[in-house]
Amino acid sequence: MKVDSRIVVRFSVEEKEDLMEISSDLNLTLSSYIREKLLGGNLENNYLVFINNRLNQYNEGQVFTLKELLGKHWNYMSKHERLHLLNVIIEEIEEEEMEMDIYKVTKKGKYKFIKSKDSYYINELIEKYMEAD
Repeated sequence: MKVDSRIVVRFSVEEKEDLMEISSDLNLTLSSYIREKLLGGNLENNYLVFINNRLNQYNEGQVFTLKELLGKHWNYMSKHERLHLLNVIIEEIEEEEMEMDIYKVTKKGKYKFIKSKDSYYINELIEKYMEAD
């Protein structure tokens, strides 16, 4: 017979509110979100749905960073989680599954994205811009 046990985790009021908002954004309960984080669960699909919903708030042609797109979520993700999500997003962009494209990669390796329904058009503009330099 399997017996469940509880672990008590203490958060500040602000942390709890942030985590409740984040879990809600990902369509999870706070308990489910924390369980996934603690047990190394995969929140990839939840984040892709969240990002697609957030993209609806951006205007066509608007440039943004992943940090700006994720908002509060950014502060509660490890560097490894951020990098993994970035790689997943790049794969989705390459497969044209997201209404965004890579706009620029800075010298420090930071990515900037642009909201775009037509990535081919944006790639053409970037190519012409690069040739002009």
